[in-house]
Amino acid sequence: MIVTPPAPPATITATPLMPAGLRRPAVVVAAGCAVLLGVLAVLVGRTSAPTSFDAWGEHLVRGLHVLPSGWTDVAVAPGEPVSVVAVAVLVAAWCTWKRHWRPAAIVVAGPGLTGIAELVLKPVVGRTIPSGDLAFPSGHTAGATALVLALTLVVAGVVRERRELALTVGALATVAVAVVVAVGLVAERAHYPTDTIGGFCLAVLYENQTFTWQKLICVMLCMVFARSAAMGFNRYLDRHFDAQNPRTAMREIPSGQISAGNALTFVVVNCILFIVTTYFINPLCLALSPVALFVILFYSYTKRFTALCHIVLGIGLGLAPVGAFIAVTDYFTLLPVLLGVAVMSWTGGFDIIYALQDDEFDKGVQLHSIPAALGRKKALLVSTLLHILTAVLITAFGFLGGFSYIFWTGAVIFIGLLVYQHSIVKPEDLSRVGIAFGNTNGIASVVFAVFTIAALLL
Repeated sequence: MIVTPPAPPATITATPLMPAGLRRPAVVVAAGCAVLLGVLAVLVGRTSAPTSFDAWGEHLVRGLHVLPSGWTDVAVAPGEPVSVVAVAVLVAAWCTWKRHWRPAAIVVAGPGLTGIAELVLKPVVGRTIPSGDLAFPSGHTAGATALVLALTLVVAGVVRERRELALTVGALATVAVAVVVAVGLVAERAHYPTDTIGGFCLAVLYENQTFTWQKLICVMLCMVFARSAAMGFNRYLDRHFDAQNPRTAMREIPSGQISAGNALTFVVVNCILFIVTTYFINPLCLALSPVALFVILFYSYTKRFTALCHIVLGIGLGLAPVGAFIAVTDYFTLLPVLLGVAVMSWTGGFDIIYALQDDEFDKGVQLHSIPAALGRKKALLVSTLLHILTAVLITAFGFLGGFSYIFWTGAVIFIGLLVYQHSIVKPEDLSRVGIAFGNTNGIASVVFAVFTIAALLL
Protein backbone atom coordinates (compact mmCIF):
# COMPACT_ATOMS: atom_id res chain seq x y z
CA MET A 1 0.00 0.00 0.00
CA ILE A 2 1.45 3.30 -1.06
CA VAL A 3 0.71 6.18 1.23
CA THR A 4 0.79 9.54 -0.46
CA PRO A 5 2.37 12.10 1.84
CA PRO A 6 0.24 15.10 2.61
CA ALA A 7 0.83 18.15 0.53
CA PRO A 8 2.90 20.82 2.23
CA PRO A 9 0.90 23.75 3.52
CA ALA A 10 0.49 26.53 1.04
CA THR A 11 2.77 29.47 1.59
CA ILE A 12 0.76 32.60 2.18
CA THR A 13 2.40 35.64 0.69
CA ALA A 14 1.24 39.19 0.96
CA THR A 15 0.56 40.59 -2.48
CA PRO A 16 1.67 44.21 -2.72
CA LEU A 17 -1.30 46.56 -2.92
CA MET A 18 0.43 48.54 -5.65
CA PRO A 19 1.83 46.72 -8.71
CA ALA A 20 5.57 47.08 -9.29
CA GLY A 21 4.98 49.02 -12.49
CA LEU A 22 3.05 51.73 -10.68
CA ARG A 23 5.36 52.18 -7.69
CA ARG A 24 7.89 54.39 -9.46
CA PRO A 25 5.22 56.80 -10.81
CA ALA A 26 3.60 56.87 -7.35
CA VAL A 27 6.88 57.82 -5.69
CA VAL A 28 7.54 60.49 -8.32
CA VAL A 29 4.06 61.96 -7.75
CA ALA A 30 4.60 61.91 -3.97
CA ALA A 31 7.98 63.62 -4.33
CA GLY A 32 6.44 66.25 -6.59
CA CYS A 33 3.69 66.87 -4.07
CA ALA A 34 6.26 67.23 -1.30
CA VAL A 35 8.18 69.84 -3.29
CA LEU A 36 4.99 71.73 -4.17
CA LEU A 37 3.87 71.60 -0.53
CA GLY A 38 7.21 73.04 0.57
CA VAL A 39 7.21 75.78 -2.06
CA LEU A 40 3.66 76.84 -1.20
CA ALA A 41 4.47 76.82 2.53
CA VAL A 42 7.37 79.21 1.90
CA LEU A 43 5.27 81.47 -0.32
CA VAL A 44 2.28 81.79 2.02
CA GLY A 45 3.96 81.30 5.40
CA ARG A 46 3.07 83.89 8.07
CA THR A 47 0.74 85.75 5.70
CA SER A 48 -3.00 86.30 5.54
CA ALA A 49 -3.28 87.93 2.13
CA PRO A 50 -4.20 85.92 -0.99
CA THR A 51 -1.60 85.28 -3.67
CA SER A 52 -2.29 86.21 -7.30
CA PHE A 53 -3.19 82.55 -7.93
CA ASP A 54 -5.63 82.67 -5.00
CA ALA A 55 -7.28 85.78 -6.42
CA TRP A 56 -7.64 84.11 -9.81
CA GLY A 57 -9.10 80.96 -8.24
CA GLU A 58 -11.57 82.91 -6.12
CA HIS A 59 -12.69 84.80 -9.25
CA LEU A 60 -13.43 81.50 -11.02
CA VAL A 61 -15.36 80.12 -8.04
CA ARG A 62 -17.52 83.23 -7.82
CA GLY A 63 -18.91 82.23 -11.20
CA LEU A 64 -20.64 79.28 -9.50
CA HIS A 65 -23.21 81.51 -7.77
CA VAL A 66 -25.84 80.14 -10.16
CA LEU A 67 -25.80 76.79 -8.35
CA PRO A 68 -28.57 76.08 -5.80
CA SER A 69 -28.07 77.45 -2.30
CA GLY A 70 -26.40 75.02 0.08
CA TRP A 71 -24.27 73.42 -2.59
CA THR A 72 -21.10 74.28 -0.69
CA ASP A 73 -22.24 72.22 2.31
CA VAL A 74 -22.62 69.20 0.06
CA ALA A 75 -19.27 69.85 -1.64
CA VAL A 76 -17.35 70.14 1.63
CA ALA A 77 -19.07 67.18 3.34
CA PRO A 78 -16.55 64.50 2.19
CA GLY A 79 -13.79 66.40 3.98
CA GLU A 80 -15.59 66.97 7.26
CA PRO A 81 -13.70 65.22 10.10
CA VAL A 82 -16.87 63.39 11.15
CA SER A 83 -17.33 62.02 7.63
CA VAL A 84 -13.72 60.93 7.27
CA VAL A 85 -13.64 59.21 10.67
CA ALA A 86 -17.02 57.51 10.19
CA VAL A 87 -16.16 56.09 6.76
CA ALA A 88 -12.68 55.03 7.86
CA VAL A 89 -14.02 53.21 10.93
CA LEU A 90 -16.79 51.45 8.98
CA VAL A 91 -14.45 50.31 6.21
CA ALA A 92 -11.81 49.23 8.72
CA ALA A 93 -14.43 47.21 10.60
CA TRP A 94 -15.53 45.49 7.39
CA CYS A 95 -11.91 44.74 6.42
CA THR A 96 -11.25 43.32 9.88
CA TRP A 97 -14.36 41.14 9.65
CA LYS A 98 -13.14 39.85 6.27
CA ARG A 99 -9.60 39.40 7.65
CA HIS A 100 -8.11 41.93 5.25
CA TRP A 101 -5.61 43.19 7.82
CA ARG A 102 -3.44 45.47 5.69
CA PRO A 103 -6.34 47.34 4.08
CA ALA A 104 -7.86 47.79 7.55
CA ALA A 105 -4.63 49.36 8.79
CA ILE A 106 -4.30 51.57 5.72
CA VAL A 107 -7.80 53.03 5.87
CA VAL A 108 -7.20 54.09 9.48
CA ALA A 109 -3.52 55.00 9.44
CA GLY A 110 -3.54 56.92 6.13
CA PRO A 111 -6.12 59.59 7.03
CA GLY A 112 -4.92 59.50 10.66
CA LEU A 113 -1.30 60.28 9.84
CA THR A 114 -2.40 62.91 7.35
CA GLY A 115 -4.54 64.57 10.02
CA ILE A 116 -1.66 64.61 12.50
CA ALA A 117 0.67 66.11 9.91
CA GLU A 118 -1.90 68.78 9.03
CA LEU A 119 -2.30 69.77 12.69
CA VAL A 120 1.48 70.02 13.07
CA LEU A 121 2.06 71.99 9.86
CA LYS A 122 -0.62 74.65 10.35
CA PRO A 123 1.04 76.47 13.27
CA VAL A 124 4.47 75.97 11.69
CA VAL A 125 3.45 77.62 8.41
CA GLY A 126 1.25 80.21 10.14
CA ARG A 127 -0.87 81.11 7.10
CA THR A 128 -4.22 82.58 8.11
CA ILE A 129 -7.45 83.66 6.44
CA PRO A 130 -9.01 87.08 7.23
CA SER A 131 -10.90 85.60 10.21
CA GLY A 132 -7.55 84.78 11.82
CA ASP A 133 -7.91 80.98 11.58
CA LEU A 134 -4.91 78.91 10.52
CA ALA A 135 -5.49 77.74 6.97
CA PHE A 136 -2.48 76.01 5.36
CA PRO A 137 -2.73 73.18 4.55
CA SER A 138 -6.48 72.63 4.31
CA GLY A 139 -7.53 69.85 6.67
CA HIS A 140 -10.77 69.19 4.83
CA THR A 141 -9.03 68.74 1.47
CA ALA A 142 -6.30 66.63 3.04
CA GLY A 143 -8.83 64.44 4.86
CA ALA A 144 -11.00 63.84 1.81
CA THR A 145 -7.97 63.11 -0.38
CA ALA A 146 -6.41 60.75 2.15
CA LEU A 147 -9.69 58.89 2.63
CA VAL A 148 -10.33 58.31 -1.08
CA LEU A 149 -6.71 57.25 -1.63
CA ALA A 150 -6.99 54.84 1.30
CA LEU A 151 -10.24 53.43 -0.07
CA THR A 152 -8.52 53.00 -3.44
CA LEU A 153 -5.76 50.94 -1.82
CA VAL A 154 -8.36 48.91 0.07
CA VAL A 155 -10.18 48.05 -3.15
CA ALA A 156 -6.86 47.23 -4.82
CA GLY A 157 -6.06 44.86 -1.97
CA VAL A 158 -9.41 43.08 -2.19
CA VAL A 159 -9.83 42.93 -5.99
CA ARG A 160 -6.29 41.81 -6.69
CA GLU A 161 -6.75 40.56 -10.23
CA ARG A 162 -7.79 44.03 -11.43
CA ARG A 163 -5.58 46.17 -9.25
CA GLU A 164 -4.33 48.39 -12.08
CA LEU A 165 -7.90 49.33 -13.06
CA ALA A 166 -8.89 49.92 -9.42
CA LEU A 167 -5.88 52.16 -8.81
CA THR A 168 -6.46 54.15 -12.01
CA VAL A 169 -10.14 54.74 -11.25
CA GLY A 170 -9.28 55.53 -7.63
CA ALA A 171 -6.68 58.10 -8.66
CA LEU A 172 -9.20 59.87 -10.88
CA ALA A 173 -11.81 59.74 -8.11
CA THR A 174 -9.30 61.19 -5.65
CA VAL A 175 -8.61 64.20 -7.85
CA ALA A 176 -12.32 64.71 -8.50
CA VAL A 177 -13.28 64.61 -4.81
CA ALA A 178 -10.37 66.88 -3.87
CA VAL A 179 -11.41 69.45 -6.49
CA VAL A 180 -15.06 69.42 -5.35
CA VAL A 181 -14.10 69.88 -1.68
CA ALA A 182 -11.58 72.58 -2.57
CA VAL A 183 -14.08 74.55 -4.64
CA GLY A 184 -16.62 74.35 -1.80
CA LEU A 185 -14.08 75.61 0.74
CA VAL A 186 -13.03 78.52 -1.46
CA ALA A 187 -16.67 79.44 -2.12
CA GLU A 188 -17.31 79.48 1.64
CA ARG A 189 -14.21 81.66 2.09
CA ALA A 190 -12.91 79.08 4.56
CA HIS A 191 -9.67 78.63 2.61
CA TYR A 192 -7.62 80.13 -0.16
CA PRO A 193 -7.04 77.91 -3.24
CA THR A 194 -3.37 77.41 -2.29
CA ASP A 195 -4.47 76.02 1.10
CA THR A 196 -6.50 73.32 -0.63
CA ILE A 197 -3.63 72.45 -2.98
CA GLY A 198 -1.38 72.12 0.07
CA GLY A 199 -3.90 69.78 1.72
CA PHE A 200 -4.09 67.62 -1.40
CA CYS A 201 -0.29 67.39 -1.64
CA LEU A 202 -0.01 66.49 2.04
CA ALA A 203 -2.49 63.62 1.70
CA VAL A 204 -0.83 62.23 -1.43
CA LEU A 205 2.53 62.39 0.30
CA TYR A 206 1.34 60.45 3.36
CA GLU A 207 -0.64 57.86 1.41
CA ASN A 208 2.36 56.89 -0.74
CA GLN A 209 4.17 55.06 2.08
CA THR A 210 5.70 51.65 1.38
CA PHE A 211 6.80 50.74 4.89
CA THR A 212 5.37 47.87 6.91
CA TRP A 213 2.28 49.43 8.40
CA GLN A 214 2.62 47.87 11.84
CA LYS A 215 6.21 49.02 12.19
CA LEU A 216 5.48 52.44 10.68
CA ILE A 217 2.62 53.02 13.10
CA CYS A 218 4.77 51.96 16.06
CA VAL A 219 7.61 54.27 15.01
CA MET A 220 5.16 57.15 14.55
CA LEU A 221 3.63 56.48 17.97
CA CYS A 222 7.08 56.44 19.55
CA MET A 223 7.76 59.80 17.94
CA VAL A 224 4.51 61.25 19.28
CA PHE A 225 4.98 59.85 22.79
CA ALA A 226 8.65 60.88 23.05
CA ARG A 227 8.00 64.35 21.69
CA SER A 228 4.99 64.84 23.97
CA ALA A 229 6.96 63.69 27.02
CA ALA A 230 9.91 65.96 26.20
CA MET A 231 7.78 69.03 25.46
CA GLY A 232 5.55 68.45 28.47
CA PHE A 233 8.50 68.01 30.83
CA ASN A 234 10.18 71.13 29.44
CA ARG A 235 7.06 73.19 30.07
CA TYR A 236 6.62 71.66 33.54
CA LEU A 237 10.23 72.28 34.60
CA ASP A 238 10.38 75.80 33.14
CA ARG A 239 6.96 76.93 34.34
CA HIS A 240 8.36 79.51 36.81
CA PHE A 241 10.71 80.98 34.20
CA ASP A 242 7.93 81.01 31.59
CA ALA A 243 5.74 83.01 33.96
CA GLN A 244 8.42 85.72 34.22
CA ASN A 245 9.18 85.91 30.48
CA PRO A 246 6.72 88.14 28.55
CA ARG A 247 7.21 85.98 25.44
CA THR A 248 6.14 82.78 27.22
CA ALA A 249 3.85 84.03 30.00
CA MET A 250 0.74 82.91 28.09
CA ARG A 251 1.85 79.28 27.81
CA GLU A 252 -0.58 76.77 29.25
CA ILE A 253 0.91 76.20 32.72
CA PRO A 254 1.84 79.78 33.73
CA SER A 255 -1.49 81.07 32.36
CA GLY A 256 -3.42 78.51 34.42
CA GLN A 257 -4.94 76.60 31.51
CA ILE A 258 -3.21 73.39 32.66
CA SER A 259 -2.11 72.60 36.21
CA ALA A 260 1.50 71.59 36.91
CA GLY A 261 0.30 68.27 38.34
CA ASN A 262 -1.68 67.41 35.22
CA ALA A 263 1.29 68.32 33.04
CA LEU A 264 3.57 65.99 35.02
CA THR A 265 0.99 63.20 34.79
CA PHE A 266 0.87 63.75 31.03
CA VAL A 267 4.66 63.34 30.89
CA VAL A 268 4.64 60.12 32.92
CA VAL A 269 1.85 58.58 30.83
CA ASN A 270 3.68 59.39 27.57
CA CYS A 271 6.92 57.91 28.90
CA ILE A 272 5.13 54.67 29.79
CA LEU A 273 3.39 54.53 26.41
CA PHE A 274 6.73 55.12 24.67
CA ILE A 275 8.36 52.18 26.42
CA VAL A 276 5.34 49.93 25.84
CA THR A 277 5.31 50.77 22.13
CA THR A 278 9.00 49.89 21.74
CA TYR A 279 8.12 46.42 23.05
CA PHE A 280 6.08 45.84 19.87
CA ILE A 281 8.97 46.90 17.61
CA ASN A 282 11.91 44.70 18.67
CA PRO A 283 13.92 43.82 21.82
CA LEU A 284 16.79 46.19 20.99
CA CYS A 285 14.45 49.19 20.79
CA LEU A 286 12.90 48.18 24.10
CA ALA A 287 16.30 47.88 25.76
CA LEU A 288 17.40 51.31 24.50
CA SER A 289 14.11 53.12 25.25
CA PRO A 290 15.16 54.29 28.77
CA VAL A 291 18.34 55.78 27.28
CA ALA A 292 16.34 57.75 24.72
CA LEU A 293 13.95 59.02 27.41
CA PHE A 294 16.83 60.06 29.66
CA VAL A 295 18.45 62.15 26.93
CA ILE A 296 15.29 63.98 25.81
CA LEU A 297 14.18 64.68 29.41
CA PHE A 298 17.65 65.61 30.68
CA TYR A 299 17.85 68.42 28.13
CA SER A 300 15.42 70.52 30.16
CA TYR A 301 17.88 70.58 33.09
CA THR A 302 20.93 71.55 31.02
CA LYS A 303 19.82 75.15 30.57
CA ARG A 304 20.49 75.58 34.27
CA PHE A 305 24.21 74.80 34.11
CA THR A 306 25.64 74.82 30.56
CA ALA A 307 25.45 76.91 27.40
CA LEU A 308 25.83 73.66 25.45
CA CYS A 309 22.16 72.86 26.09
CA HIS A 310 21.53 73.33 22.36
CA ILE A 311 23.86 70.41 21.60
CA VAL A 312 22.11 68.22 24.17
CA LEU A 313 18.80 68.99 22.44
CA GLY A 314 20.46 68.07 19.15
CA ILE A 315 21.60 64.73 20.58
CA GLY A 316 18.02 64.02 21.63
CA LEU A 317 16.67 64.64 18.14
CA GLY A 318 19.68 62.96 16.56
CA LEU A 319 18.62 59.72 18.19
CA ALA A 320 15.53 59.67 15.93
CA PRO A 321 17.15 58.40 12.69
CA VAL A 322 19.24 55.91 14.67
CA GLY A 323 16.17 54.65 16.50
CA ALA A 324 14.14 54.38 13.30
CA PHE A 325 16.94 52.39 11.65
CA ILE A 326 17.12 49.99 14.61
CA ALA A 327 13.33 49.65 14.55
CA VAL A 328 13.39 48.50 10.94
CA THR A 329 16.60 46.43 10.88
CA ASP A 330 17.04 45.25 14.49
CA TYR A 331 20.79 46.00 14.32
CA PHE A 332 23.24 48.89 14.68
CA THR A 333 25.59 50.34 12.06
CA LEU A 334 27.55 53.52 11.27
CA LEU A 335 25.51 55.15 8.49
CA PRO A 336 22.41 56.13 10.55
CA VAL A 337 24.76 57.41 13.27
CA LEU A 338 26.29 59.75 10.71
CA LEU A 339 22.82 61.02 9.86
CA GLY A 340 22.06 61.33 13.58
CA VAL A 341 25.14 63.53 14.10
CA ALA A 342 23.99 65.67 11.16
CA VAL A 343 20.60 66.06 12.84
CA MET A 344 22.37 66.99 16.08
CA SER A 345 24.39 69.81 14.48
CA TRP A 346 21.39 70.98 12.46
CA THR A 347 19.17 71.10 15.56
CA GLY A 348 21.85 72.79 17.66
CA GLY A 349 22.27 75.44 14.98
CA PHE A 350 18.61 76.36 14.64
CA ASP A 351 18.00 76.17 18.41
CA ILE A 352 20.69 78.83 18.86
CA ILE A 353 18.77 81.03 16.41
CA TYR A 354 15.58 80.45 18.41
CA ALA A 355 17.35 81.27 21.69
CA LEU A 356 18.36 84.71 20.37
CA GLN A 357 14.90 85.93 21.35
CA ASP A 358 15.56 85.32 25.06
CA ASP A 359 19.23 86.23 25.46
CA GLU A 360 18.60 89.21 27.78
CA PHE A 361 16.00 87.33 29.82
CA ASP A 362 18.27 84.29 30.19
CA LYS A 363 21.09 86.44 31.52
CA GLY A 364 18.72 88.10 33.98
CA VAL A 365 17.53 84.81 35.52
CA GLN A 366 20.89 83.00 35.15
CA LEU A 367 19.77 80.52 32.50
CA HIS A 368 22.49 79.32 30.13
CA SER A 369 22.52 79.55 26.35
CA ILE A 370 25.07 80.37 23.68
CA PRO A 371 23.41 83.72 22.83
CA ALA A 372 23.46 84.66 26.54
CA ALA A 373 27.08 83.57 26.92
CA LEU A 374 28.60 84.91 23.69
CA GLY A 375 26.22 87.60 22.45
CA ARG A 376 24.08 87.57 19.34
CA LYS A 377 26.79 88.08 16.74
CA LYS A 378 29.05 85.29 17.98
CA ALA A 379 26.06 83.04 18.62
CA LEU A 380 25.02 83.36 14.97
CA LEU A 381 28.60 82.51 13.99
CA VAL A 382 28.43 79.32 16.09
CA SER A 383 25.07 78.49 14.51
CA THR A 384 26.57 78.99 11.05
CA LEU A 385 29.51 76.70 11.86
CA LEU A 386 27.14 74.00 13.11
CA HIS A 387 25.11 74.21 9.91
CA ILE A 388 28.28 74.04 7.81
CA LEU A 389 29.08 70.84 9.71
CA THR A 390 25.55 69.64 8.93
CA ALA A 391 26.12 70.20 5.21
CA VAL A 392 29.43 68.30 5.35
CA LEU A 393 27.84 65.38 7.21
CA ILE A 394 24.87 65.22 4.84
CA THR A 395 27.32 65.13 1.93
CA ALA A 396 29.34 62.35 3.59
CA PHE A 397 26.11 60.46 4.30
CA GLY A 398 25.19 60.67 0.63
CA PHE A 399 28.58 59.41 -0.59
CA LEU A 400 28.84 56.57 1.94
CA GLY A 401 25.25 55.54 1.25
CA GLY A 402 25.81 55.50 -2.51
CA PHE A 403 22.66 57.49 -3.18
CA SER A 404 21.43 58.55 -6.62
CA TYR A 405 20.88 62.03 -8.02
CA ILE A 406 17.43 62.08 -6.39
CA PHE A 407 19.02 62.21 -2.93
CA TRP A 408 21.47 64.89 -4.03
CA THR A 409 18.61 67.04 -5.34
CA GLY A 410 17.00 66.94 -1.90
CA ALA A 411 20.35 67.54 -0.20
CA VAL A 412 21.00 70.66 -2.28
CA ILE A 413 17.53 72.04 -1.46
CA PHE A 414 18.05 71.24 2.24
CA ILE A 415 21.45 72.98 2.36
CA GLY A 416 20.03 75.91 0.40
CA LEU A 417 17.32 76.37 3.03
CA LEU A 418 20.02 76.36 5.74
CA VAL A 419 21.73 79.21 3.91
CA TYR A 420 18.41 81.01 3.52
CA GLN A 421 17.58 80.99 7.23
CA HIS A 422 20.92 82.56 8.07
CA SER A 423 20.38 85.24 5.44
CA ILE A 424 17.16 86.49 7.08
CA VAL A 425 18.30 86.64 10.72
CA LYS A 426 20.64 89.44 11.82
CA PRO A 427 21.96 90.32 15.30
CA GLU A 428 20.12 93.63 15.15
CA ASP A 429 16.95 92.28 13.51
CA LEU A 430 15.21 89.22 15.01
CA SER A 431 11.83 89.89 13.38
CA ARG A 432 12.15 86.83 11.11
CA VAL A 433 13.39 84.33 13.68
CA GLY A 434 10.00 82.60 13.55
CA ILE A 435 10.28 82.06 9.81
CA ALA A 436 13.88 80.84 10.08
CA PHE A 437 13.24 78.54 13.04
CA GLY A 438 9.78 77.19 12.20
CA ASN A 439 8.91 77.46 8.52
CA THR A 440 12.31 76.98 6.94
CA ASN A 441 13.45 74.05 9.05
CA GLY A 442 10.06 72.34 8.84
CA ILE A 443 10.06 72.54 5.06
CA ALA A 444 13.73 71.52 4.84
CA SER A 445 13.13 68.37 6.87
CA VAL A 446 10.11 67.29 4.81
CA VAL A 447 11.85 67.92 1.48
CA PHE A 448 15.01 66.08 2.55
CA ALA A 449 13.03 63.13 3.87
CA VAL A 450 10.92 62.78 0.73
CA PHE A 451 13.89 62.92 -1.63
CA THR A 452 15.87 60.47 0.49
CA ILE A 453 12.95 58.00 0.60
CA ALA A 454 12.45 58.41 -3.15
CA ALA A 455 16.15 57.71 -3.73
CA LEU A 456 15.90 54.51 -1.70
CA LEU A 457 12.80 53.32 -3.53
CA LEU A 458 13.90 54.23 -7.04
